[in-house]
Amino acid sequence: EPPRARLIDPAAASSAVAMPMLDKQDNEHLRRLLDGVAADVVTFRCAVRIEVREAKDYPWVAALLSARIKKLDPTFRPQLSQKIVPQQVPRLLLSPQRG
Repeated sequence: EPPRARLIDPAAASSAVAMPMLDKQDNEHLRRLLDGVAADVVTFRCAVRIEVREAKDYPWVAALLSARIKKLDPTFRPQLSQKIVPQQVPRLLLSPQRG
């Protein structure tokens, strides 16, 4: 049985996962969301573009996500990149790497 995705469409070139809770500094919900994101990143070997309103938000999201990925698979080195988009609700763009 193929692996199940939690948040992404594994057949799509990329999937967006919104992080509206980042705007509200709702870290509990952000952490919970990133648990699911990390699972998909590891399962489908996703590259992740972290799209945030301000540069200062990137290291925080990247650190939380990296820690979760490492816990699931210590050998996997995630490809994380950032994009600053001030007018957009913060989001993650996950792109499964075609094996």
